[in-house]
Amino acid sequence: LEHLVRTNFLYYDVMFFTWNYNLPTSTTTTPSSDGDGGGGGVLKELVAQSCQDVLGLVQSKLEACRETVRAVLIRAAYTGTNEVAASLLLALMRATGYPEMNQDELRRLLDEAMDEGLLLNTTWDLPQQQQSSGQADDTAAANSTTLDFDSQRFKFSHDKVKE
Repeated sequence: LEHLVRTNFLYYDVMFFTWNYNLPTSTTTTPSSDGDGGGGGVLKELVAQSCQDVLGLVQSKLEACRETVRAVLIRAAYTGTNEVAASLLLALMRATGYPEMNQDELRRLLDEAMDEGLLLNTTWDLPQQQQSSGQADDTAAANSTTLDFDSQRFKFSHDKVKE
C-alpha cells in the first residue's frame, strides 16, 4: 500500500474523506471474478503491476530518498558486513566525497533512511547481546538510553536494500 500511495495510484481524497485510486490509462476496468464490480480487481491489478516483488518496493523507496541518503546507504553496503557503526559511516562519507559531513547531519540522514524503512537501528540490541555473551558491564547497562554517536549501529532492513 505504501508503494501505491507513493506512486499516486492510491490517495486520500480530503474532499470526501475516503481513499480512492487513479487508474493508469492502459488499465481497463472489467468486472472481477470475485463479484465486486471491478473495484477490487483493479486494485489487485495495480498492486501486481506496480510492485511485483520486494525489489520493486525497495527500488521505489530508494528513488524517493535524497541523494545524500542514498550515498550513506551505498557506503554502508560497501562495508560488506551485516551491521555498520555510525562512526565508520561518518569516516567513509568524509573520505569519499563528503568531507564536510558531521555527526548531526549523518544522524539526520540515518533517521531519514530509518523512516523510509531501509535501515534499522540495532544499537538497543547491543547491551542484550553483550549480556548474553558475558561482556556486559554496569556502566553500559546504566547508560543504555544515552548511547553516544560512536556506539550507534545500523543494519539494512532487508537484504535487497543492501544489494
